[in-house]
Amino acid sequence: MFHQLTALSLAFNYFTGTLPTHLENLKSLTALNLGNNLLVGYVQPFFSTFVNLTFLNLDGNFFYGSMPDVSSLNHLDTCFLPSTLCNAGSLPAVCQPLLDCVVNFMPPIINNSPVIPYKPSGASQGYYSSNTAISMVIGVVSAVVTILAIGTGLYLLHRKAEKVSEGDHRKWVTLE
Repeated sequence: MFHQLTALSLAFNYFTGTLPTHLENLKSLTALNLGNNLLVGYVQPFFSTFVNLTFLNLDGNFFYGSMPDVSSLNHLDTCFLPSTLCNAGSLPAVCQPLLDCVVNFMPPIINNSPVIPYKPSGASQGYYSSNTAISMVIGVVSAVVTILAIGTGLYLLHRKAEKVSEGDHRKWVTLE
């Protein structure tokens, strides 16, 4: 049905799970943007069959293992890959450098919870469990709600003070 699709951008949708294998049927793709989702697992070897691909963005996901041989992607001129992947020596020059594959990296499981590899810019490799990530989101939301409540309270106090001063002013004026 989508065999002639040339561009597919599904970035920033927070999709979870592994790469769908039916992507391999999209042989006419020239641009594939799956960046900034929550995809995990290995990057499938079928990527080498996208010979017309000029743009590839897989960054912002949690893929692990080595990037499959994509040396056949001669038209690729823009390439973004997550730092959780390693290089088995088959990347085109336009892809940012990845660490050489020394060990087949598998993310650990902590407290029976899947672990999200996290590497801030310029920092060493770290891990956040999904429970920690949820706690961080709840903390940020709580902080925002608290700030909004304080702001609303201050605004209402200010308005009440204005009404009181206006009321005093009218009384003073009517007394004269």
